[in-house]
Amino acid sequence: MRRPTLSGARPTARGWQAIAAAVASLVAALSLGTTQFYQLAYLLLGLMVAAFVLGVIGSRALRLQRRMPRSEGIAAGEPVGTGLRLTNRSRLASSKVEVVDRLPNRHVSEAPSVPAGGEQLVETTVSFERRGVYEIGPAELIFTDPFGLLSFRRDAGERAEALVYPEIHELPGRSMAGEDETGGRGRFARRGEDLAGLREYRRGDDRRMIHWKSVARTGELFVKEFDPESPRRYTVMLDLLARQARDPRAAGREIEDAVSAAASAFAHLERSGLSPRLRLTDGAASSTDFVAGEGDRRQAMRLLAAANADGAEDTAEALRRESSGGLGEGVVLIQRESTRTGDLAQALREVSARGVSVLVLLIASHTYGAQSEERRGEREEALGRSVRLLEAEGAAVRVIRAETGVRGMSGFAAPRVGEAG
Repeated sequence: MRRPTLSGARPTARGWQAIAAAVASLVAALSLGTTQFYQLAYLLLGLMVAAFVLGVIGSRALRLQRRMPRSEGIAAGEPVGTGLRLTNRSRLASSKVEVVDRLPNRHVSEAPSVPAGGEQLVETTVSFERRGVYEIGPAELIFTDPFGLLSFRRDAGERAEALVYPEIHELPGRSMAGEDETGGRGRFARRGEDLAGLREYRRGDDRRMIHWKSVARTGELFVKEFDPESPRRYTVMLDLLARQARDPRAAGREIEDAVSAAASAFAHLERSGLSPRLRLTDGAASSTDFVAGEGDRRQAMRLLAAANADGAEDTAEALRRESSGGLGEGVVLIQRESTRTGDLAQALREVSARGVSVLVLLIASHTYGAQSEERRGEREEALGRSVRLLEAEGAAVRVIRAETGVRGMSGFAAPRVGEAG
């Protein structure tokens, strides 16, 4: 709990009247030499001094504490209550207090007199339009002395941070390509990460699990077996490559859906008992460790809350950079539509060869802006070719469109026009 520091004092309307009366009395006393006018002038000036002393002493007895019920985990657009608790440690009741707070915009509230030794709670409701990391405060207290002659301003200095998460959607199991018809875990959750040993290849085994070093040494096919009880680790990778946009508003909506998809996938994996990590291709190449506790989760959501499409590295480069072991058992790749699908497909081939499962949540970028029917048809055909190319490398693909957003993501349903290459 912090004691506010005095930042200024100025006369109120009543105070200016008292000053004017004191000056007028002093002028009259000098002109007429009347003792009563001298006494009146001194009385009024003494009253101003007393008001200043009482105001300073009274304000020093005030303490302020910010109350933010949920400083983290606030959803964009969700109303959340916040408040300031004023405590009066003086033996005298305080005058009425005006509180000027930044939430993050300027907000003015009035609190009645705080009783001696008591407290007063100033509450308000605030909502944040979009994700981000917001600073709340500092608050400023404005109050008058008991005579109402001087107005004092004190900087309370109480700040808080509000972390506004991107929108998180409940994803159906099959949309994550990890659960079967009955809701049980499928390809995306069927083995641990730690190698338990090798065994002979059997018909139906995943060819990505073939241990090629043993093949080269013995000439026989062996596959890797993993410890089902070992931690299962997955990377959620978000494409934040900087791109020139013709329509900044449409591009902004696309980025918001991409970030929301990453947050939803991360939350889905964690709820499934898996251990995800986050990797962004932003300008800082931001990443987290695999989730081991609440701190890792908060770090991931903090990165997503503040994410910007300012990166210089595309996802193909990022996958290659981390394919030697940093990806874990699987990757959920949130990919915005690109003309470099061939390069991404080659990177997926290299990743798949190491036994890593890949799910691509493909953002159909062309659906986020106005286009002619002819142009839209061409982009749909190109999207279909991209999907088939990625699926040919073993990736499961789900498409996110502007019309339905993350909640409505689905498999590609457009006619297969043109060639897959």
